[in-house]
Amino acid sequence: MSTLTGKVALITGASRGIGRAIALALAKAGAAVYLAADGTREELSAVAAECRAYNAFCRAEFGLFDLGNADDVQLMVDAAILSLGRVDILVNNVGYFEVKPFADI
Repeated sequence: MSTLTGKVALITGASRGIGRAIALALAKAGAAVYLAADGTREELSAVAAECRAYNAFCRAEFGLFDLGNADDVQLMVDAAILSLGRVDILVNNVGYFEVKPFADI
């Protein structure tokens, strides 16, 4: 039995990079995963398929959200809970980059 079997993880920024790697690792460890990002449906669908390939029993769902918008954050949480029943693990991996003077950040 995997160490995270029965757990549900919500991963933001899951369409690529570190978020994708974390999603794959959690799926491999047995967790169900809800993938959230502002990328494309194709990117998230591909990561969900990879998660299922690591673990044939993995439940992998996804949604596109603008996590700079409070309403979308609530929609994301609601969607994850509706899809997978609850959230046991939260990985806040969403990234934001804007070029401006340090003092203005």
